[in-house]
Amino acid sequence: MGLQKRVNFQAVYDQENFIGLIFWTYAKQIIYIGYLAVDPIWRGKGYGSEILNLMKRNHPGQEIVLDIEPVIKTAKNYSQRSNRLLFYKHNGFKLTQDNLVDEGGRYSILSSDKHFKKRSLSQLLDHMSFNCYKYKIVKN
Repeated sequence: MGLQKRVNFQAVYDQENFIGLIFWTYAKQIIYIGYLAVDPIWRGKGYGSEILNLMKRNHPGQEIVLDIEPVIKTAKNYSQRSNRLLFYKHNGFKLTQDNLVDEGGRYSILSSDKHFKKRSLSQLLDHMSFNCYKYKIVKN
């Protein structure tokens, strides 16, 4: 997938320091962040927020969508899931009423826009994966 023009896999540095990774793809009106990771030693220093702010500034008017593990109190990593959701909410993302379901499980979809465009995300995921990614977008 990374060989496609609209699919990006980027390392993030501050000077010589490796900060993290981001995997994202885009279409005319939507950006999908498939993966955003900040090295644990750099977390809490504003790097994740700055990465998201750069995405918003560099792509004005585009909806940014991502998915996360749902916050379930019985999950072994409940604290991590809860912190992740709080991080994205703090950065202006809202939980949608939809979930992405694939062979790995069920994931909560977040959007930077008030009106999540399910069809735009589906078209983008299909294009990104050459129609090979098997998933469904379902209501909560």
